[in-house]
Amino acid sequence: MRAPHKILGIPADADEATIKNGFRRLAMALHPDRNPDQSAGDQFKTVRAAYEAMMAALRNGEANAELNEEGSAQNQDEQRGEDLHRDLELTLEEAAFGCQKTLALDCSIPCARCEGSGESDLSRSQLCAACQGSGRLRAQGKLVRCSQCDGRGFITSRACPDCNGSGRQPAERHLQVHVPAGVVAGSELRLADQGREHPEGGAPGHLYLKVSLLPHALFHPLGQDLLCSVPVSMFRWLAGGKVSVPLLGGKKKSVTLTAATSLQPEPTRLKGCGLPGRGHQPNGDLLVSWKLVLPTRLSPEQIELMEAAERHLQSNLKKNAPELAAWKEKT
Repeated sequence: MRAPHKILGIPADADEATIKNGFRRLAMALHPDRNPDQSAGDQFKTVRAAYEAMMAALRNGEANAELNEEGSAQNQDEQRGEDLHRDLELTLEEAAFGCQKTLALDCSIPCARCEGSGESDLSRSQLCAACQGSGRLRAQGKLVRCSQCDGRGFITSRACPDCNGSGRQPAERHLQVHVPAGVVAGSELRLADQGREHPEGGAPGHLYLKVSLLPHALFHPLGQDLLCSVPVSMFRWLAGGKVSVPLLGGKKKSVTLTAATSLQPEPTRLKGCGLPGRGHQPNGDLLVSWKLVLPTRLSPEQIELMEAAERHLQSNLKKNAPELAAWKEKT
């Protein structure tokens, strides 16, 4: 097969608009419905195979993902290729700060043996009687692919053994996706024009990615907020003081605890330390759940210090521990 850009008569580095214009120009002249020449059908198939090969190469690159807030319903009046839906797993850091992910997507390319014609050797093709060569039939008020010719507009008399007459072979293309910062579990990302090719050269469909988050060792996402369980010693909790709290991304924040008045800690909310907000939305918060930790053993020195603290407590129970003082009076 000749180089696709030479068949279409366009530069090798042509953009999408140039590729489509080159295809339409030749398709208008060679389509079997317009050109009665017996060789026009074969030429038309070669042109279409070249077009699809160039479009596949053009789209085997990079794409920016954007949050989809309008749903994935396709406009019925818009002639586009089929939309694709895939799942996308991200770490919490990737979702928070953005990342690049490489996706492997199934696609099809012109058959190498028959050069996209679907025919073997010198067999000839005939216009499909069911659709009169258009490749489309009207059903329920809209055009659908003709099942007799699989939308090609013609039927081959001898199918290519490699592609069973379809003119296409399965392949894989790789797409590098730029994921924006601040996505959350359940978000849907849309990559425009990265779905299936339109069979007649129309606009491709879209690719939709459903985001799910992998478990994290420290943080649990709650929408834009994050929950982190931080252990703190009983001594620090009682005395108060500074405790280092981890933040997403590897940094730490110092939190000052007041002297405890309860052994049932309330969570501490760190404003703006959760997941980044999108657009004008503020960042989420970090909720720190304190987990009190008792020592597994005490040294003699620690026991002496605690005894000293107890003696000081007992020296003025009404001031230091009114509940103990009331109990002592009762008994």
